[in-house]
Amino acid sequence: VVFDQPGTYTLREYMAPDLQKLRELMRKVDFSEATPVHPNVGDPSSIEAEQVEEKVRQQVAHQLHQIIAKHKDELAAYWRRKDPTATGLISLDIWKQGLNSVIKLNKPIEWTAHTRE
Repeated sequence: VVFDQPGTYTLREYMAPDLQKLRELMRKVDFSEATPVHPNVGDPSSIEAEQVEEKVRQQVAHQLHQIIAKHKDELAAYWRRKDPTATGLISLDIWKQGLNSVIKLNKPIEWTAHTRE
């Protein structure tokens, strides 16, 4: 979902690399050959690992966004059924149940694990 202006959006699909392929590529990286840096900067391998982890996190989040957008109408209907008084509010647990129930992945996702505080 790309928000163009307030109240408008465009749905676009992007292909993200497969997570398994990224893991395989990372296993091939030799972090022992890292160039020493100033001690206050930190260990290059940990910096690179953090950057890779952040990139993987972004790609996973992007894939989750695509999945949710694909099922948006079904999700909205599910959540409306769980809000009989039409308050427009549901609990976090009902929100997660809706995602797992409607999307039906092979293994339920702990959706809140993919958020930042």
